[in-house]
Amino acid sequence: MSADGSGQRNLTGNTGFDWFHTWSPDGQKIAFLRGGGGVAGRGYVMNADGTRQRNLKGDAFPDHGEPPSWSPDGRKIAFARGYPNSEVYIVNADGSGLRRLTRGPAADHSPVWSPALKK
Repeated sequence: MSADGSGQRNLTGNTGFDWFHTWSPDGQKIAFLRGGGGVAGRGYVMNADGTRQRNLKGDAFPDHGEPPSWSPDGRKIAFARGYPNSEVYIVNADGSGLRRLTRGPAADHSPVWSPALKK
């Protein structure tokens, strides 16, 4: 939408609910969670104009209220998954290479990237 609130348009086309939209560092893509119908949040990435929506590894993204975090170079996305003892994962922006980074009895959540990784 425009800054004045006019020109609103639904980019995802979803009639359920999508939340925690985060822009890639270059502004070309948006990562977000989709839920509804008893389904926990599932991660998606789309182009900034709403095209090429793709699910990232089924239920790879969290099922508990945290936005995904883009790496500074826009190639990876970090997120926490699991409840109540969440763990931190990363996945390539194209959905490949899902990798768990933490393992432990306590909840690990809210991952952020070091700006030093930007190239």
